[in-house]
Amino acid sequence: MKNTYKLLGIIAFVVIIGFLIAACYFEDSPTIITSKSNLPKTAGLYLGAPSTLKPNSPLVMAVTTDEQLAEAFTDHVLNGTGEYTLLIDKDLNSTALRTFAADQKLTIIGIGGTREIANTASGSMFYLNGNDSFLTLGENITLKGNSITGSLIFISNGMFTMLDKSKITEHSPSDGNGAVLVNGTNAIFEMKGGQITGNVSRNTNIYVAGGVVVTFGTFTMTGGSITGNTSSLFSGHRDMYVNFVTNTGTFTLSGNTNTKIGHIVLNTSSTVATPITTAAAPFNGNIEHLYLYSGQATITAVASDWLGKTVISGTGNRVAIRNRITTTSFMTNTAGDLIAPIAATHNINTSGVLVAN
Repeated sequence: MKNTYKLLGIIAFVVIIGFLIAACYFEDSPTIITSKSNLPKTAGLYLGAPSTLKPNSPLVMAVTTDEQLAEAFTDHVLNGTGEYTLLIDKDLNSTALRTFAADQKLTIIGIGGTREIANTASGSMFYLNGNDSFLTLGENITLKGNSITGSLIFISNGMFTMLDKSKITEHSPSDGNGAVLVNGTNAIFEMKGGQITGNVSRNTNIYVAGGVVVTFGTFTMTGGSITGNTSSLFSGHRDMYVNFVTNTGTFTLSGNTNTKIGHIVLNTSSTVATPITTAAAPFNGNIEHLYLYSGQATITAVASDWLGKTVISGTGNRVAIRNRITTTSFMTNTAGDLIAPIAATHNINTSGVLVAN
């Protein structure tokens, strides 16, 4: 009997020590939770129950089914405020638009290899529309679009960030302004890595691109690539479109040799004093084709709108920066079919200003 009591005492002691260790872990570390389904251990992370949550702790959810993904958004990420991380270890489908309100924050990471989330909804996959909201695509995660309607990522108020090994692809809506649309005074897109490629805009509006469209707000690129995106207009090439007509869009470019944009169109008008375009040194990437556009019907008028304006501003060696940007053509408002080589009549001087030859 004494041995039995002694054994029970040892077991109780071990249980108490284990409880204290677990309590210390959850006090100082992100809490790992699952949805209502019981999931096994994933990627070496302990999957606790919702009852283990600590107030104000970062929440990490392992998601392996479409139902769990929907539940993660409905019951957690978009239900109140807070910062969440989704660990995706299977290819999944997103079946509805996810709208971010104020202070709702999410990071998505693929584990165990590259994971895909395919959009099966009839509109955008994510819509950021709240102060201090943000969405981050981490490593090993790919968002795949569809051919239904709308931009895959629509940023109106909030911040969208792409990191290394993330990707946005296969989006081809009939009325979408890019796979990513930045359209709001407080809309921010920071591209620190990843790829936006293989997207198509079938919109017949002239202000389009298959990859990224910035009409209002801020786009900052310090890494990654935007290439291989097309449009049904403009001879098929259109990775990015930046609107400066209202002088509220900003475009800042820096980064290493892997930072690349294929075809980009900058839009100005006769009423815009100076487009806000910044290429900050050190910039060791490249823009393969830069088009200068305005809402004019002739090349002469387009060139006149751009003449004397700063195409490339910023600090550092502007000559070196300029040499990494290939100025391709002026473009009119006739569906991009009427173009003329910029270098034939104009060039960008050492101050980044467009001048006549």
